[in-house]
Amino acid sequence: MATDTRVQLHFLDYWRVIKIRKWIILTVFLLTVLTGVLYTSSQPKLFSAATRIKMERPEKLEIEIFGPSRANLDGTWLAEQIEIIQSKKVLTRVAEDMKLKDKWRFPSDEAAAGRLKGKVWVRPVRGAIIDIGVNDLDPKDAADLANGVAEIYVKSRFEQMVDTTLRAINKLREEFDKQDTAVQEAQKRVDDLKREYNISSLLQPLEPGAAGKLAQDLSAAHVDSLVREIRLKKVQSLTRDQLRTAITTIIPDAGLSKQQEALYGVELRMKQMLQDFGPKHPAMRMMELTQQALREQFEAMLDGVLKGIEIDYDVAKAREEALTAEVEKARQIEWEYSSGKYREYEKAIRELASKMQLRDALKLRIAQEGVELQLPRTNVEVLERATPNSGPISPNVKRNIIMSVVAGLVVGLALAFFIEYLDTSIKTVEDVENYLGLPVLGIVPQHVKPLVQEGEDSHHAEIYRVIRTNLEFAKRDLGANAITVVSAGSGEGKSLTLFNLAYTYAKNGDKVLIVDSDLRRPSQHKILGVPYGAGLTNLLLDQKSLDEVIVPSSVPNLYFMSRGKHVASSSGILNSQRMRDLIKELKLRYDMIFFDSPPIMAVSDAAILASEVDLTLMIIEYRKFPQRMSARAIQMVENVKGKVVGVVLNNINISADSSYYYYYTHYDYYTQRETAPAKAKPAKTEETPKVAAAAPKRKEPTEPDKPDKEEIEFKDS
Repeated sequence: MATDTRVQLHFLDYWRVIKIRKWIILTVFLLTVLTGVLYTSSQPKLFSAATRIKMERPEKLEIEIFGPSRANLDGTWLAEQIEIIQSKKVLTRVAEDMKLKDKWRFPSDEAAAGRLKGKVWVRPVRGAIIDIGVNDLDPKDAADLANGVAEIYVKSRFEQMVDTTLRAINKLREEFDKQDTAVQEAQKRVDDLKREYNISSLLQPLEPGAAGKLAQDLSAAHVDSLVREIRLKKVQSLTRDQLRTAITTIIPDAGLSKQQEALYGVELRMKQMLQDFGPKHPAMRMMELTQQALREQFEAMLDGVLKGIEIDYDVAKAREEALTAEVEKARQIEWEYSSGKYREYEKAIRELASKMQLRDALKLRIAQEGVELQLPRTNVEVLERATPNSGPISPNVKRNIIMSVVAGLVVGLALAFFIEYLDTSIKTVEDVENYLGLPVLGIVPQHVKPLVQEGEDSHHAEIYRVIRTNLEFAKRDLGANAITVVSAGSGEGKSLTLFNLAYTYAKNGDKVLIVDSDLRRPSQHKILGVPYGAGLTNLLLDQKSLDEVIVPSSVPNLYFMSRGKHVASSSGILNSQRMRDLIKELKLRYDMIFFDSPPIMAVSDAAILASEVDLTLMIIEYRKFPQRMSARAIQMVENVKGKVVGVVLNNINISADSSYYYYYTHYDYYTQRETAPAKAKPAKTEETPKVAAAAPKRKEPTEPDKPDKEEIEFKDS
């Protein structure tokens, strides 16, 4: 027996499990969905309504003197406000305002607030926007309670703002008084220092580094003055004609350049006209007047540019001289300050300015808070009031049904795969080959009847012809014609398989004998429909001869030996020399001898038969007994030196297990292929059985018959 080999699962393997366990999945699915529907229908309808508000953190909690309050809404403060909305203080005021004690018949407002707390929920929406909601069985009450909670919260925030503002104003006034006293003391200190050092009030301290900045400006002014002086001298050194030509290069001036281009254009035009007209021609006179006007304008503009150059130089020189004086003055003041003469006075001035700034800011803030206190404002805004909803939020029928459907499918599939996991029975051909290490000679579907009833042309007959063909190929010894069919447990279909296999051999022309050697529960006489009479036990007890206990059946070439009389100890009769001699004699008389047997795990008769016959054919029912039971049955045959030639997988549910559909459809296909010509040409089909009956093909005991071509093709596939 081969060891267990792991096989990679395919999607079709999972689908096979689903189809086989579909009733478990469907039952669990329906129960789960029905439970979900019943639970949903039994729950009371709960309505929800919400008021949407926008709130901001009050500025009075952090008083900022020197600037406007920044947005300081954070998650911690928002979480605190959510807790405040659901606090006992706020909800008790809601209960008092809406008279919930009388409406709900509670002994106190605190008790009514406790019930209200179980109904209220607060959820942040985005930023400073939150929803205050209430769940209640009445949609109108839910909306009224949500609006009531929001109104009380807004009112409490307004009261808190007013109280905080008043306390802030009082605190600011106290600080103002302190700062005013400090300003007076600082002013007295400045006045004393001015008298002590005889400092004029016009003297102001110079900014740090002012002399250095002025020196840089002086250096830049000196360079600029030199540049302008050089340009002025250069212009003054040129003649008038040179100046007219170079002025636009020295001084880039758009108007002057345009005027010069116009003058040059007129002069060029006059030169061209002299070729066609005389000097006194009217056109030439007009051009001369234009030239003279343009030259006068150009000369005037040129004089203006020269004057501007002189003025620019004078201004730059004056600025340089002024900066020189300022630098000297700044250096003198810096020297005086650095000597320490005014250092203490400067410190007193700065302290006075700082304290005056703080005092003035406090005064402005007190005035601002006083004005804002008179305004009816709050930092909580109701954006949307709650309204009664027509649809309940609970139970959510759609969600519950979907969850029930999903849960039913998941639990059903999980249970189906768990049961499949616990099921260690033989399910596939691979289970037989991998776990038992035996070839599968054939597979038999459900609802198979004896072929004597169905007929040799039925689609089930082809299944047993394939088993016969595979059995012949599996035999190593050509003379091995005594076969017993065994199974691990009862009800696996070994007796029916034995008969149909014997029937197939007989229809093939072999002389076949069926021996009903199941001495405890014989069944072959029922399948054949023959009366129960003397048989195997009578022969082994020497009560009857061999010819007396063998009877022909209604099937040509098929003979039958019944069990015979009942004996107390069947194992002693079977395990005898007389039984072994009988098998040898039958092997000489018949081409194939089939011995029926009881379940091998129940009694020892099957093991005894397996040790005495040539071959043992194992019948395993699909999905019935654990794999270990089948393996144990094979081991029992091997322990008595029996030879298990192969396995027939029986009673397969083709409709549930699609992996076997290939075999079944091919059986049916070949059967239809054989029977189709019979419908087309009935005259020939009537002659065929007559020929077969008149001259049946007989196989020698030492030579197995050759299988049909179609059967060989199916086995190879």
